Amino acid sequence: MHKFSKRSLIILIAAAGWIAYSSYFITLPSQVNISAPKEGFIAPNFELDSGDGSKIQLEKLRGYPIVINFWASWCPPCRAEMPALQRVYEEYKDQNLHILAVNLTDQDNKQSIEKFIQSNGLTFPVLFDYLGDTANTYRVKALPTTFFINKYGIISDIIIGGPMTESLIQSKIEKMLQDGS
Repeated sequence: MHKFSKRSLIILIAAAGWIAYSSYFITLPSQVNISAPKEGFIAPNFELDSGDGSKIQLEKLRGYPIVINFWASWCPPCRAEMPALQRVYEEYKDQNLHILAVNLTDQDNKQSIEKFIQSNGLTFPVLFDYLGDTANTYRVKALPTTFFINKYGIISDIIIGGPMTESLIQSKIEKMLQDGS
């Protein structure tokens, strides 16, 4: 009986010590700002090369509405919706809308990408996901996949598949601009 009491006391002291240690030194997920590629969560940051040799980091665009479109030049719905994205960009760029076309370069051909950009007159940044890391972070399983991110960096909507119509894109952007979300 005496050993059991001593053992219980040791376990109790060890447990109290662990609780004190973990509350001071270990940060639980509920205590950090978790990024997840889901509506209502902060968009995961990334930094990718653009066609002009510069790099664009998503976090540096916080404060502005952002559309991230994952695409490839061989994808028919991607090709079909890109002109609508360009028209919407032209319409809203003076309201500080940013459209980032993230090409899954690990699944595409650089010459086809360049030809597609030029033939469609794309003026928003086309970013190159050479290893597919950004697509993996965003859990892209189908092309196109489009994320609408509000000025606070929160994902307000996700559209998987396409092609999106110009009016659908406009409605998502108008919502972001009107209520800040």
